[in-house]
Amino acid sequence: MAAGGKVAVSENVEPVMEVVESTELSRIEVFERRSRVWQSFLERQSVATMIGAFLLVAMFVFIVISTVLGKRVPELVSNAFLVILGYFFGNAAQVTEAAPRSRPARPNRGCSKSYGNVM
Repeated sequence: MAAGGKVAVSENVEPVMEVVESTELSRIEVFERRSRVWQSFLERQSVATMIGAFLLVAMFVFIVISTVLGKRVPELVSNAFLVILGYFFGNAAQVTEAAPRSRPARPNRGCSKSYGNVM
C-alpha cells in the first residue's frame, strides 16, 4: 500500500489489463471462427446461387401477398420468378448428372449378339 492508506494504481491496473486482453482474444477467436464458417460456405456455394435464392424467396413472398390481397401480379415478376426457378432446377440436374454412380454398370447378360444401329 502507498502512503496514506491508498492502494497503488499499478497494482489495480494489471488484473484489469489481463481481463481486457483475454476479452479481446476471445472476441478475435469468435471472429476467426465465424469468418472460417462463412469462407467454407462461400467456397461450396456460388454467389449467384445465394442471390438467386434470395430473389426467389422475395418474389415468392411478393406473389403470395399480391394474391392474398387480390392484386394482379405483374408478368415481369412472375416471369422472373420462373426463370430463377428454372436456373435452380437446371443447376440441380447438372449436379446429379455429374455425380458418380454408386455402383458400376452391369454387363448385358441377356443377349450375346450385338445388333448395332437398328435404324
